[in-house]
Amino acid sequence: MGDIRRTACAASCLVVVLAGCTDGGSGRPEPRSRTTPPAELCAGIVARWAKDALKPGGGDQSDYQQKGLSDRQNTLVLKLSEEARRIRADEGRRAAHAFVEREARERCAALSSESPASSGGWPG
Repeated sequence: MGDIRRTACAASCLVVVLAGCTDGGSGRPEPRSRTTPPAELCAGIVARWAKDALKPGGGDQSDYQQKGLSDRQNTLVLKLSEEARRIRADEGRRAAHAFVEREARERCAALSSESPASSGGWPG
């Protein structure tokens, strides 16, 4: 009889513990999704490829579309990497990367605030 009680008690405790691990209703955890703003997506991809272009040999030589860039984003990558090369020569790699990160955020925010009509259409 003692074994049955212990088993029943253990099963009850397990149910209580497992119930605390869910959303309390369906038994499934709540999904946690987040939509990344377009300016943040732009800044991430532009900074990634601009820093890549600073590597010896110029980094990955893929076409901008293969890199997942729009025409406007590619233009930003080219401008930022050119400016960052000058900074790297004067101040070093860290300063060049910091410049790329900062400018990618600022320029992508400005780019994202433009209306599609003034920026050349979709996808830009």
